[in-house]
Amino acid sequence: MIFGVGCLVGYFFIDKTDQGKLPLIFYAAIAFVTWITLTTLGAVRADEAWVKWNWAVQSVIIMIAAPLLLRTRAQIETAFIATFTALSAHAMTGGIKTILGTGGYDRLGRLMMSNFWLGETSTLAMAAVMTLPMAYYCVTQSVIYEPYRGRMLQIAACLYAVLAVMCMVGTSARTGLMALGTLLLFGIKGIFRKIIVIACAVGIYTFAQPYLPGKSLDRYGTISTYQQDSSATVRLAVWAWAAQYAAEHPFGGGFGIFNTNNIEYKVQDAKGETRTEHRAGTAPHSVYFEVLGEQGYPGLVLYLTLIAGGLLGTMRISRMKLPGVETQWHVAFARVLFACLMIFVVGASFVGIAFQPLLYFLLGFYCSLYRWVTAQRAVRPKFSAKPELYGRLPHEAPA
Repeated sequence: MIFGVGCLVGYFFIDKTDQGKLPLIFYAAIAFVTWITLTTLGAVRADEAWVKWNWAVQSVIIMIAAPLLLRTRAQIETAFIATFTALSAHAMTGGIKTILGTGGYDRLGRLMMSNFWLGETSTLAMAAVMTLPMAYYCVTQSVIYEPYRGRMLQIAACLYAVLAVMCMVGTSARTGLMALGTLLLFGIKGIFRKIIVIACAVGIYTFAQPYLPGKSLDRYGTISTYQQDSSATVRLAVWAWAAQYAAEHPFGGGFGIFNTNNIEYKVQDAKGETRTEHRAGTAPHSVYFEVLGEQGYPGLVLYLTLIAGGLLGTMRISRMKLPGVETQWHVAFARVLFACLMIFVVGASFVGIAFQPLLYFLLGFYCSLYRWVTAQRAVRPKFSAKPELYGRLPHEAPA
């Protein structure tokens, strides 16, 4: 709280000259915060709704605050490194525990042992994969790491990549496997490089398969036999429930509405015989159906607008060359953000983390980058209320 108050007060003392424009999704985020507040006011389970609203709204505010406070390359990269460091602590812990033999579904030793945020194994697996492109940017492009760039840093990055992948394996989460596939498909530039890297990944997997935890391999195998896995069939059933609920309540039921469901699903045993089971209060297991059930169609439209705007925006910036800018760092940074967003788009399809910070800090970095890029082309208005204590810009001639 003290840090947050300090940031807000400090905002009024920073130089706001040539600050650039804010992207459309910045205003969509404000509308999204407003909408989730309105749905909470009319939530079916008001007490539960306000508890989730208290931390969910803070996650979205991360995205809104980022472009207001992160205005230079150094500031953006410092915040990016801090975020990567926080996530990598969880990934390294899981990776080391896996190597020591404590991997397996719901067995992996983690920094957070609760089934929430990065303590939830599917979320942890996806975050671990997401840190791979983040680590690549920090080591190869970041101006903060430039004094330490060399062979030792490259070795450290390779060792971290092994730990991050082992963390994904140790969770036994199918989400992590799909996230890794997404990274190989969208995080590698060029068709030829994609083929080489994917072929190497398949070769490494084939060679390392005897040494991987058996429970992880068994769980990965259920991707093609989801009818025999209750976890997968429950997901399909609760998604159908969310779609039906939204059809009857287009504006959603507010936070906590999934605790009211009572679903029926079918599971096949090894002999192919089908049995019917029931479950109540099932979590959504997908960010899209989570938003659909809780926030209705307006909330889903705003949520998809945030994601689509981030993907299209990072893709556009990654192809943009800025005249007069010596280091085109924004190109590499945008590519990393695009890869991370694609990992979230695919991986979060199977995890109910729509209001946790993972998406919003990525979109916050995009908003900050967008504002920096537009500031390089911005023309300063004739009238400015900038106090003289900031001094003149380098390109300004004295009056």
